[in-house]
Amino acid sequence: MGAPQFIGKDPKLVDIKANNTGAIALVKNPHLHEQSKHIDISYHHIRDLEAKKRITITYIPTDQMIANSFTKPLERTKFEGFKHMIGLVDDGIEKRTRF
Repeated sequence: MGAPQFIGKDPKLVDIKANNTGAIALVKNPHLHEQSKHIDISYHHIRDLEAKKRITITYIPTDQMIANSFTKPLERTKFEGFKHMIGLVDDGIEKRTRF
């Protein structure tokens, strides 16, 4: 990771990654407002932030969400994939066996 990935990006803009297409649609589609009046007014703040271009909401599949590696049990192949995503590398030390 590091600073180069942020060069040329607006530091005030927050990019939210989500895997819930329904939630993304509620934020991005103002025509759904009539159908979502039952949602508490405090939750509409995110819609306002997106309209003011303070945040962006981007869809990302669940299996690509890095945070999931910290919240869910993973099989070996997924663990290795997430390990690579966050930049962890093998240290070259011989792996120990479990006792």
